[in-house]
Amino acid sequence: MLATFTLLFKTYWQVIVMTDRLEEIIQRDEDNFYNKTVTSLRTKRDIEWLISRMEKLEEVLEKLTETQDEIWDERIRYKQALEYYADEKNHEAGKLLHKHDDGTPVHDGSKIDYDFGEVARQALKGESE
Repeated sequence: MLATFTLLFKTYWQVIVMTDRLEEIIQRDEDNFYNKTVTSLRTKRDIEWLISRMEKLEEVLEKLTETQDEIWDERIRYKQALEYYADEKNHEAGKLLHKHDDGTPVHDGSKIDYDFGEVARQALKGESE
């Protein structure tokens, strides 16, 4: 989760730097348009810079999308595990095995009794049902 926020912060910072550079390019382009002194080499460098920044932002966006997908999958696994443990049916005693001499029933254990936290461990490891 911390890695995601770090990546978001870096992306935000890159966008700020890119925005400043874009404003500079736009202003220079406007100045050049009005002064009729467009320098093709400078324009070419600006375009190359814009292309490289866009490629970098595409990479960052792809990583963020992958991270978002991983976090979403993790959330679903945790929710499923919580639902399993919250389901009252999973806590119900199993079939009647026998009765004690005093008539007290002895049941087989519930699903939770035999689970020993396995569903939770699978969710934490990244496995699902």
